[in-house]
Amino acid sequence: MKYLLAVLTPPLYFASRKKWLAFVVTSFLFVLSIFLIMTVVLIPGALIFWSFSSVVAVWDLRKVMMHEHATIIAEKMAEKMAEANKQPKAA
Repeated sequence: MKYLLAVLTPPLYFASRKKWLAFVVTSFLFVLSIFLIMTVVLIPGALIFWSFSSVVAVWDLRKVMMHEHATIIAEKMAEKMAEANKQPKAA
């Protein structure tokens, strides 16, 4: 669901993550692309601006997901190491 939000409406994705600078920049690009779509002649330019804002949002989402995944793995490894240190060593 987060990917759809990031691809279709990047400003709302950044607003939901409380990243206000990215929200302002992607809002500008998104609104500019909407105005260019209205002109019909400049639709290729509109797609470029919309894709820029979407790529930034998806890139940020992927970075956040990778960080969460690394944190989960690190916590599990720490638990395993703590268990290994508690067990008495057999000589």
